[in-house]
Amino acid sequence: MFFSGQPARTESALQNLRSRLTSDRERDYFLTHQNRYRFILKKIAALGLPPGATVLDIVCFPLHLFKMLEGWGYRVSGVSSDHEKIKTAKIHSLNIEIGPLPYPDNHFDLIIFAEVMEHLLYNPGNYLQEIYRVLKPGGTLFITTPNSINIKNRLLLLGGRSCYPPLFQLLESEPDNGYIYHRRNREYTLSELEQLLKPHLFKIKSGGHFNAYSPLREKLHPNPRAVRIIKGVVFLPTVFFSSLRDTNFILAAK
Repeated sequence: MFFSGQPARTESALQNLRSRLTSDRERDYFLTHQNRYRFILKKIAALGLPPGATVLDIVCFPLHLFKMLEGWGYRVSGVSSDHEKIKTAKIHSLNIEIGPLPYPDNHFDLIIFAEVMEHLLYNPGNYLQEIYRVLKPGGTLFITTPNSINIKNRLLLLGGRSCYPPLFQLLESEPDNGYIYHRRNREYTLSELEQLLKPHLFKIKSGGHFNAYSPLREKLHPNPRAVRIIKGVVFLPTVFFSSLRDTNFILAAK
């Protein structure tokens, strides 16, 4: 159940983390993703998990969500990718597409899979099956991933431009250099995510779209006023038509 203290709890977590960031690079990353963090935290707060609940943050670099959820009293574990290794006893570095998750069956109350699927290459069933295995019965899988039919992509196609990753990302990808996981390899519609989850016995609790990257968000280095106006005009239809928003989300249960 959602209760009145949750927005304040979310804002407190965001402000506490922000106050501890020491570099402009990390502050800039935090501000870029702050609206996404806010949305995720509010949804997690609404789950009503008790203190001590077990949480897995898959591909947890940088440790922003990880640290905020630890601050809420959850027991948080993480998986980092091989090209963003984090050395801590609570975090394992591995490629989730080719290796099993190093956790026992039915272990986690909540698994966060945020902004990961678009970077992966192979059959999603391989890692979704592993996620299902380590999730507790009644536990929640929380997915966010870019919406492939957002307004920006539609306008690019209407203008005769590609909405795929830029060519320089392709040209920098070589066998075994790991760069291929830095770029977006496949974006999804909401209905595609639902189709991928159902064969693996996940029960979809809710899903939809949200704007993780509003042009009105705070920035360390704001865009010029003219750019902000243009982006604001493009952004306006997403207020009324949710399918045009930039990010999909799904909460599913085991």
